[in-house]
Amino acid sequence: MSIKSLLRHSWKSYSDNLKFILAFSIPLLFALPLASLLPNYVAATGVFLRFSSLQTDLTTGNALFIVLAFLFALLLYSFAITAINLIVKHQRTLTRIRHAEFEEIELLTLKLFTVFLAAFIAIFVGALWLRDAYPQHSQFLVPAWSLIVSLTILFVPQSLVLENAKLLSALKIAFKVLTRKFYYFVFFLLFASLLVLANTAVFLSLSESWPIALQVGVAVNALFILPFLEVLKTQIFLSKYSLLR
Repeated sequence: MSIKSLLRHSWKSYSDNLKFILAFSIPLLFALPLASLLPNYVAATGVFLRFSSLQTDLTTGNALFIVLAFLFALLLYSFAITAINLIVKHQRTLTRIRHAEFEEIELLTLKLFTVFLAAFIAIFVGALWLRDAYPQHSQFLVPAWSLIVSLTILFVPQSLVLENAKLLSALKIAFKVLTRKFYYFVFFLLFASLLVLANTAVFLSLSESWPIALQVGVAVNALFILPFLEVLKTQIFLSKYSLLR
């Protein structure tokens, strides 16, 4: 399947199911009110935690609040990603979502939540270790480590939802898709970077005259860009089936 066909299938899946995708993407916005209360900053239309503040300003109560808010946001994120993949799966296979599969969403969400949480812990612990062990090079090593972990689980949502694989099997399948569809994978990274940078540029230029421009940019990311990129990932995953190309 060519890149043109990949984008065409992605856009068709996205536009045909737009109202459902938007509805399931709304939980992603629940993190915004919580995020404003955490030690963070907005950059590139994303919300990032201030690690340096955690070392000096964090109390036990604040730490508990941050952990609970993070877990709640991650659970909502996992649910949204699971639902979007399920919608695209049935759109491409021309089948209807069965009632039993709606009941399975909870289990799939918990599986995906476990994967995301494990990845976050790996990134967090690795970042702390790298900052202590290699302080002079941590500014390069920490992002590199985060990228490696993130890419490892890039196609795990698709493995879990589309093939109902177990956790370890999902990791293996995701890695195979990444290596065997490397051309699509590189395109995905470039295309995702382009969308995020374009979104950032637009709302950054508006921030001087519009005080909430950056926050609106985060909302656009959550409601439109991230869901479309998830649809694109699903189409890349489905391209391994010759009948669906």
